[in-house]
Amino acid sequence: MSNLPEIYISQHDYQRLEALLDDFANDDANTLALEDELARANVVPTSKLPDDVVCMNARVQFQIQESGKVFEKRLCFPQDRKNETDDISVLSAVGSSLLGLRVGDVMPWQHNGKALTVVVQAVEQPEED
Repeated sequence: MSNLPEIYISQHDYQRLEALLDDFANDDANTLALEDELARANVVPTSKLPDDVVCMNARVQFQIQESGKVFEKRLCFPQDRKNETDDISVLSAVGSSLLGLRVGDVMPWQHNGKALTVVVQAVEQPEED
């Protein structure tokens, strides 16, 4: 795990994600991956979260290194996912891998048993309520 990039999560997102995990009391691989990410996260006050960090409801542009494909999606809670084209759930394998990364970070993740690598290219923070 020492090869993994540092991740940053706002206190607000951290609390909401912990509540989400409490609601999904199961041991599937994606839930466990999110638990692992939260366990290693640097939790910071929302006002101190750097602008280039992938947080909940942020739009993130990322590339899958192995295929070269580039995606732009909003990282969201499963219940807020509107469609597959625009949104990616934090409970998906790549969604939990993106959480807390900064622009330029590289993160390994698993898809259908295959090791892949995601690279964060850009982050657009959500509008404040």
